[in-house]
Amino acid sequence: MSDKHSRTEKPTSRQRDKFREEGQIAVSRDVISISVLLASTIGLYLGFSRGGQQLLDVTRAMLGKLEQITPAGPLVWLLPLLVAGAMLLVPPALASTVGALTSGFAQTRGLFSFKPMAPKPDRFNPLKRLKQMFFSRQAAVSLLQSTGKVSLIAALTYQYFWQQLHALAQLGDKTPFDILLHIGSVSLALALRIVPLLALFAVVDYLLTRHRLEEQMKMTKQEVKDEHRQHDGDPEVRRRQRGRAREMAQNRMLAQVRKADAVVVNPTHFAVALRYDMRMAAPHVCAKGEDEVAAAIRSTARRFQVPVIHNPPLARRLYAQVKVGQPIPARLFAAVAEVLAHVYRLRGRLPT
Repeated sequence: MSDKHSRTEKPTSRQRDKFREEGQIAVSRDVISISVLLASTIGLYLGFSRGGQQLLDVTRAMLGKLEQITPAGPLVWLLPLLVAGAMLLVPPALASTVGALTSGFAQTRGLFSFKPMAPKPDRFNPLKRLKQMFFSRQAAVSLLQSTGKVSLIAALTYQYFWQQLHALAQLGDKTPFDILLHIGSVSLALALRIVPLLALFAVVDYLLTRHRLEEQMKMTKQEVKDEHRQHDGDPEVRRRQRGRAREMAQNRMLAQVRKADAVVVNPTHFAVALRYDMRMAAPHVCAKGEDEVAAAIRSTARRFQVPVIHNPPLARRLYAQVKVGQPIPARLFAAVAEVLAHVYRLRGRLPT
């Protein structure tokens, strides 16, 4: 593939914004899974510490009074059982929901878009889907991640239950409630051991997801040029526009030369046109230029019979120190007055 069509350029900010608008952002499902697991584990611990004890108390009280329960009696225990069950199940449910939403919005930075779910023709192509699922590089990496994750979790679970085998063997002598409490404690301890391992996989998965997205967002050199052209305009067009702007400004400036009283020149490099009338506090520079522009000023001055005075030091100082439209500074009054006086003598009249 030629360099013109190779995606070697880093994505521009506009390219990143385009992908974000389309909902294509780096989101790791493993990060969401570990957040849900951790949050639900904490919620289950909090719920079991309160709801479990309350459910245990209600159940014991109900079983202790079985002989007193009438046909309508179970309804009396229904509300306490529901309240205890809610206290046991609601905290982990709420915690897992908050964990999923928080981890999702943290990765998307608050973006919520339905565009990724919009139907696309490519999604209904079974051959392409099969290729993506079984024969792509991403599928191989996902399979490797899943295999490694399941293997390590299975090994960790086996090791932990092997260590707890003696304690589990003694559960036969305990009451059903104590067995439930012990199993809950063991499950919680196992979950807390698995969480760091899953967190490591989640970080790796997120980094791989970001890397894949960065590769997808890369652009060809031509795409970068096209984007700059759309944003800033065609460079050739902008060059011609700048050229026309300079030409128009130069023409406006040359139009002022015909109104000048004198043009002070350094024979080849600089030309400064001066104008003065009695309403001005000081003479003004009405045009100036160097090289080609200076030549145009000299030509215009000769065409309209404006005196051209050769004074290289003064021409250089006027060109360097005074902008077009500005008055002559006091330090140059004497030199400029001498030039204008010479011009007025040649013309035989004073400025109007």
